[in-house]
Amino acid sequence: MEQQIKIGWGTRSIVPPRPCFIGGQMYMRISEGVMDPITVTALTIDNGKDCVIFVTMDMVVCRGGILDFVREKISSMRSDINVEKIVISATHSHTTPELNSSKQEELLPKEAGDIMGGNQVKAFIVDKTVEAIIESYDTRADGGFAYGYGFATVGHSRRVVYSRDTGAGAVQDSLHSVNGYCMMYGNTNDEDFLGYESGTESFLNAMFTYDESGKLTGIVANVPCPSQCSESRSVLSADYWHEVRVAVKEKFGDIYVLPQCAAAGDISPRLLHYNAAEARRYKLKYGEDTELDMGRRRDIAERIVAGLAEIESWASADIKTKTVIKHSTFDMQLSKIKISEEQYQSALVGLEEAKKVVPKQNGEWYNDFKKKTVKLSGISRYAGIINKYESYQKENTFPMECHVIRLGDIAFTTNRFELFMDYEQRIQARSPAEQTFIVQLAAVPGMEGGGYLPTCKGQGNKGYSASIFDCVTDADGGEILVEETLKKLNELFGE
Repeated sequence: MEQQIKIGWGTRSIVPPRPCFIGGQMYMRISEGVMDPITVTALTIDNGKDCVIFVTMDMVVCRGGILDFVREKISSMRSDINVEKIVISATHSHTTPELNSSKQEELLPKEAGDIMGGNQVKAFIVDKTVEAIIESYDTRADGGFAYGYGFATVGHSRRVVYSRDTGAGAVQDSLHSVNGYCMMYGNTNDEDFLGYESGTESFLNAMFTYDESGKLTGIVANVPCPSQCSESRSVLSADYWHEVRVAVKEKFGDIYVLPQCAAAGDISPRLLHYNAAEARRYKLKYGEDTELDMGRRRDIAERIVAGLAEIESWASADIKTKTVIKHSTFDMQLSKIKISEEQYQSALVGLEEAKKVVPKQNGEWYNDFKKKTVKLSGISRYAGIINKYESYQKENTFPMECHVIRLGDIAFTTNRFELFMDYEQRIQARSPAEQTFIVQLAAVPGMEGGGYLPTCKGQGNKGYSASIFDCVTDADGGEILVEETLKKLNELFGE
């Protein structure tokens, strides 16, 4: 039954007060400043019968138990907020604080100064997230929402396919996994370059919120692309979402923006085969001194905001002030990736070899620190394969918390992965909803989170993001994800 809806928003800065670790690469960085704000934003939509609390963080991934800590703290403060309705997800910015850094912290020399450890940063971000959620809940007021889709090309396939096996003769690589006929970010200026494994996903799904008078108050922008234009910088940044927020404010006024990363495990904002033309575009458009990543960010923001404006221009003719809300939070049982005995034995050998590596040092503490963390990454990736093998012997499935939400005629579904694009399209094609928003990199209980979920095609082509180093499940798990998500969608829309 449709009920009057109430909507509330909240946001907080999650810029730590001191330098912190930055993850997202095979080496650990230490923040050298703040390029632009990183934030957490919360949106509560409630109709008195059910509700959803969407939360998005400018983070590479939400793990380290952050969902548990947020829920526990809110439960201790507010019995009226159902914490099972909280959906936290990440934008996948690679210039944001790392929460799991205990091993790297042990490598820091005294010269590093006062660096915030992962647990300290986590506690800080949890506090700010709780504040944003409570603010969104307490500011609920009668309002409405509209929705629609448009187009904004942001992401491109990053998995380059060749006519030859690029990994021929190579057994393993502890940092970037086994390449095959596919290579992530491979060289396209190659006579064996055949094309990309997947296409470009240009869909922009959007939901707009309005107050009782019909004034626009916020936007949910669901974009199938991680925010990693500036992924190698050593400063804190929301990446292209910062430029989007600035452009939204210029276009729509001082409203909220809640980004969601749709399925984009095989997609990134890099354009790999048109480098010279892209560089020229930005220099002529934004100035001769424009760096490539910053040109991309501005260009992407222009397209996203133009797309949002186009959608809102017609979607606002159908603002829903009453709607059905059905929010199901459940554990989906997914198959674990199966590691063969041969792969297990190879990983045991690889682990011992990785432990013997002596990082090349030059006496400059930061350089030496990063080299040591590269060694840690190699050890960790081999240890991960060993853990997967041993875990599979005890149990061949694992639970993933999943949210499937019906808001009238539209739906939102979540998963923890960097999900390959095909899975999103399969769910959307068969969904009973008029429009289906897929939200990847959603936080789950426990310390884990993220991980790639490749397709059968991706597994066959190999390469980083489709190997045993990078995945906790495989295409079989992807099949389960699609079917179980659709099963729940059909239940919610059939009731």
